[in-house]
Amino acid sequence: MKRKQVLTAVVTSLFITTACTLEKEIQEEINAPVALQLSSRIKASTRSNTQSTSITEGQTVYAWADKTTGDPHIKAWTLRAKGDNTFTGSARYFPQSGEALNIYALHGHFGTDMREDITDFPASGLIHTVSADQTTTVEYAKSDLLYAAEKSVARTGASGGTKRLVLNFYHFLSKVEIALKAGTGLTRNDLNGATVTLMNTKLKADFRPEQDNEISDGTARAAMVRPAATENTPEPILIPAKVIPGDDFSGADYAEAVIVPQTIGDAGEIPFIKVNLASGRELYYKINNKTFESGKKYIFNITVNLPGLEVTSGIEDWADGGTTSGDAEADENEIVVREDGTWRIVLDSEREKTYNIVFLGDGFIEEDNVVGGAFDKEVEKSLDFIFSKQPLKTYKDYFKVYQVYAHSNERGADKNARENIIDTKFDATFGWNGINRLLVIRDEWTAITYANKALPNYHMIFVLVNDPMHGGSGGNIITASVNDWSHLTALHEMGHRFGLGDEYEDRLVAIGKDRKEAALYSNLDITGDPTKVKWKHFIGRPGYSSENVYEGGYYFSDGVWRPSRYSIMNILDTDQGFNAISREAIVRHVFQWIGETFDMDEFYKRDDPAETHPTPAAISNNPIPMPPPLELYYESLYKKPFRPHGANPI
Repeated sequence: MKRKQVLTAVVTSLFITTACTLEKEIQEEINAPVALQLSSRIKASTRSNTQSTSITEGQTVYAWADKTTGDPHIKAWTLRAKGDNTFTGSARYFPQSGEALNIYALHGHFGTDMREDITDFPASGLIHTVSADQTTTVEYAKSDLLYAAEKSVARTGASGGTKRLVLNFYHFLSKVEIALKAGTGLTRNDLNGATVTLMNTKLKADFRPEQDNEISDGTARAAMVRPAATENTPEPILIPAKVIPGDDFSGADYAEAVIVPQTIGDAGEIPFIKVNLASGRELYYKINNKTFESGKKYIFNITVNLPGLEVTSGIEDWADGGTTSGDAEADENEIVVREDGTWRIVLDSEREKTYNIVFLGDGFIEEDNVVGGAFDKEVEKSLDFIFSKQPLKTYKDYFKVYQVYAHSNERGADKNARENIIDTKFDATFGWNGINRLLVIRDEWTAITYANKALPNYHMIFVLVNDPMHGGSGGNIITASVNDWSHLTALHEMGHRFGLGDEYEDRLVAIGKDRKEAALYSNLDITGDPTKVKWKHFIGRPGYSSENVYEGGYYFSDGVWRPSRYSIMNILDTDQGFNAISREAIVRHVFQWIGETFDMDEFYKRDDPAETHPTPAAISNNPIPMPPPLELYYESLYKKPFRPHGANPI
């Protein structure tokens, strides 16, 4: 019998996946099923940014396929990116007639309801809207308008029954990249908590995808998109604030935003970039008749100076690179004084749970609250010293520190409790209970109100008092006066807030005291037995040679024992820090308040026992006086009932 060879009509599947390089494997195989697999790449610059080379996971792509005769074959095929260079979607097939296909694909945030198998290709136009909040990857990716077209895709030419073809997607909108760095009058900490907003941009684009034009031509692509003519009032776009760690913008991590191609400031100079500092101040960069083109990327390197912004801008093709840089003048929006009640983050942390400290200032007049002024310098001095000491240095990322500005009418503090002479915001007063250096805040309620301006869930309030007289106290609100020793006082008083007792001796203060009270503190004990003291686990442990049993503490020369000869709880000296049991107590305190589990083995791993406690050079002849702690009771200015202040003087 004569055999008759028949070429069978093949039903061919159509798949779409994402990729970054074109793959075409063409091998004729007669009498075999031939599937067409489409993979996509985004024509973009080489810098690795969001959705520069592949479509972000979860984003939706709509695809259409027409026969070369013009008849529609696939309508609004709905595909979702998986983030691993593939899509999910229903299976589709070549026509049984064997005709080639013209394939078109869109990604965008469209107001039109795309219905799979029903919605025709939108040749008459679509309205695409960019997000007003592009601080997340999802909203940024959703704002990116992408289009791809491939003509005359034949089902022939395959390997293993599949022909692979890449769809080249192009960006049709404009991209803005912004990085910040601190300049004159500011530190990098001043930019913590800053926000960046693009101003006066229209959010809606009228997109008219052409099926006949060659979209590899940038001019042809630009002609397909313009700002929507109606219901398109300019609105702000919020984007992340990315601050570079040093002074060099090369290799900077840029914040990204997608905007509609448009001309901004065609009627005159208007704000385009607004930088909001955490202090509440605003700085602007203005532009005049600036055109943002389709497929272009605009780079802004912003140095945040006071009184203005310094901007270096560059333009790149979003596709193939080529940078042009130039200087742009910034708006001189002079900022000098931090307003009363404003605040900033001076130490930030990426941890979800942190131990929060609020610094306030009393006796600082408006002139002292300028950027980089007296109050800023005192806070910086205290924090630099505090976080140079263990365990605060090692556990620094567990802390978040806020600074709140309060304008007093006068500098200084009252010198005794009987007078009310110096007009300050929180009524700081020396000489409480007859002790000259016992410095307290009489208007505690106002201090708490100001701390709440930064955040309500603080763990510690610290008030720096702008008076050179030496003094301070520990308790519900810690105080330290501003002088050459204020950073030492700050660390010592924090020790009290962490539950540590004074380790020094003072026979006058000891009068009327009970040695048993010393047992309430982690760093003191009323037994001298090395096998029973609270810090026995450190005695003899390798690396902890400074830890032992020393008689004298809690103002008594005998009957109370401390763990080290000297420490910051014993003498105000720059070389002193916390002894081992105090370091353990501080970490336990912090973990307890933020809900973390303390692990002793982990503490040993992270602790730095090399921090010694040397003998101060002049301790025998010129110690810094430390007045005794007393329980304080006072009546507030609001005439509330008497209540304990809980202060421990230095």
